This record gives sequence, structure tokens and C-alpha cells, in this order.
Amino acid sequence: MRSFFIALAVSLNSLTPSSSLTPNPSPIGEGSIYTFQQELYTSQQKQEQKQKLCTSQQEQEQKQEQKQELCTSENQLQELYTPLSNRRGVGGEAVIVGEAVKASFLFTGDILLDRGVRRFIDKKGVDALFSQGIDSLFSAAHIVVGNLECPATKIKAPVFKRYIFRGEPEHLPTLRKHGFTHLNLCNNHSIDQGRDGLMDTWRNIEQAGMIPTGAGRNMAEAVRPVLLTNQPRNVWLLTSLRMALENWAPLNDRPCVSQEPMDSLIFRIRQLKTSDPKAVIIVSLHWGGEHTLRPVPLQRMEAHALINAGADALICHHTHTLQTIEEYKGKKIFYSIGNFIFDQPKPLNSKACVVKLTVTENDIKAEPIPITIRNCVPFIENHH
Repeated sequence: MRSFFIALAVSLNSLTPSSSLTPNPSPIGEGSIYTFQQELYTSQQKQEQKQKLCTSQQEQEQKQEQKQELCTSENQLQELYTPLSNRRGVGGEAVIVGEAVKASFLFTGDILLDRGVRRFIDKKGVDALFSQGIDSLFSAAHIVVGNLECPATKIKAPVFKRYIFRGEPEHLPTLRKHGFTHLNLCNNHSIDQGRDGLMDTWRNIEQAGMIPTGAGRNMAEAVRPVLLTNQPRNVWLLTSLRMALENWAPLNDRPCVSQEPMDSLIFRIRQLKTSDPKAVIIVSLHWGGEHTLRPVPLQRMEAHALINAGADALICHHTHTLQTIEEYKGKKIFYSIGNFIFDQPKPLNSKACVVKLTVTENDIKAEPIPITIRNCVPFIENHH
């Protein structure tokens, strides 16, 4: 056994390093050792540099796309950004009162283009939905905002819910023809034909010459304030849906309607008012209990918080009824202005109002114009 270990030791001592096991001289410099770890590190550095270059290129492409989208959006809104006194085709001209410019805005309740209204249109056409009094009222306004209570799309992908609507996109140009400039999609029926139907409605409204509000390709777009005009000062519209949607997953990175938390909405109003103290901020909420005449205490608390944050008026809908009109700290709160073009015949649902907002350099005036809906058609009360 002893002789075995002696032989093993002699054998090990006689071994010399093989040239194949000796590290090759480094190509980096004389005397340095080119190890696998160094090669891997160098490779990783090159890969990181390549990734940074790709990321930089992608960021540049994204910025370019955003710039193009912004330019497109600005072109679409250019007509409404132009001073009212120089504008044509969107209501009347600005009225000069002394040295001040007076701008006039109208806000209507729910507009349905399906169910009973669809049957009316099939018989009499879309033009017949506008009475002479409404046409006269709209023609004297610079901006007319309506709440479109249905998607207007050819896409048929109904969401599983109780009431499902769909209007025809070819009916939208007639709304524009009679004076509508903006259609709000921030309600519980814009999503009736799914996300594709929502965004198709957005495009159809734009193609009809109007501005869609309250929805977008993601929540960040949906909650974005809309500048209605900059004369005689900036007038902003913020919209928000204050209820859960039936069988609708709240995905903030997908097409959706504006549904931000109340504290977020309050913060944005305060921030907007701080950055632009003279701006007029209009808030339009879709909320409340259907077929009721009064808001609940929580609504009043939230409405007051919005006014305290800087809102100048709240003009809201959803209940299909004309609800309480409150004045808080000199600001009007229309908890629900009811229907506008709708097929609900009960007296409770056929009484509504259009809100007329007049803005001058130093004053804001909001007043209700009572309407009665007969056979889907709104009529101004006491108008002959």
C-alpha cells in the first residue's frame, strides 16, 4: 500500500500543464489575461449599449408619434380654439358687450338614437327631432354640448347588461347640422357595444364634425379636460362617470370612459384653477338614482367639494329626471338636467331643461331653460 501512494505522488509531480489548458494571451494588451468572464462582461456592455440605443430610438419614435397625434388633435380643435368673434359654422358670433366679449354655451341632457327614437327616425328622419324653438336656441349659441346616451357605430358586440343601445353613425351629421359641437361619452351606455364600439363612436363623432369628450384610448385620455373656448377666457369641461358599469372590467390602459376617483377629480380641478385662476371650469357628472327628483346627501357633499376646489358650475345627468338646482357659494349645481332626445313618455321623464351658460371677462351666469319632451322631440316651454 505504501508503494502505491509513493508511485501516485511521483506520477502527479511529473505532470506538466498542457498548452490546451493554458490561458491564451489577451488581445487587449500584453501580459493581461483574457478570461471568459471578461469576454462576457464586454459582451454584456455591448448588449446594454445596443439596448440603450434601441430604447432611445423607440423613445424618439414615441415622441414623434405623440407630436403627430397632438398636431392632429390641435387641427381638429382649431375651430374651437379660434377666438369666437372670428369663427364661423359653430353657432353665432361672439356678442360684444361694451369692451367685453360674451360667449354663450348650451348643455343638454341625454340623447338616445335607439329604441323608440330609432323608430321615430325611421318614420320621420333625424331632422324631425329638432323643433323650431330648439333650432332657434342652438343657432344663438357658440358651443352646444350634449350627452350621447348610446354608442353610434356599426359594430355589434353587445355587453351583457340589462339595457343595451346602439345608434347609427349616419345620424350624427344631422346633430352637427342642428348645432351640436360636442358630444359627451362619459355615461353608462357608451360602452354598450364594447371597447371597439366606444372608440368607433369616438371616430364617427369626429368625422361628423363634432368633438367627443369623456372617453379615450385609456383612462389618462378619458379624464383629460376639454378646452371649449379661449375667448373671452379659457372655459374647460371636465366629465366623470360616478357609478360602476355592468359587466365591464375597469382597465385603465384600454379604451374606456372617464371614471377617476373623486379625490383625483378634486385635485385636478384645484390644480387647473391654480394654474389658470381666471379660467371657467364646468364639471359634468353622470350620477344619481334613476327616476328620482333629489340628490342623496353624498352627492351634495361631493358637489360642494368640487365647487370648493374651483369648479364654477356643475351640469349633470343620468336620472332621466329634472332634479334639484342648488346655488352654493354663488355657483350653480344642476344635479340632473334630465333627458333631451329620449323615448320615455312619463311626465316624470319628459320634463327637463337645457342649461344656458354665459361667460364674460368678469362674470359667469348659468340659467335653466325648461323643456318638455313629446314623442321623443324636445320643445321649449311657452315657445310658439
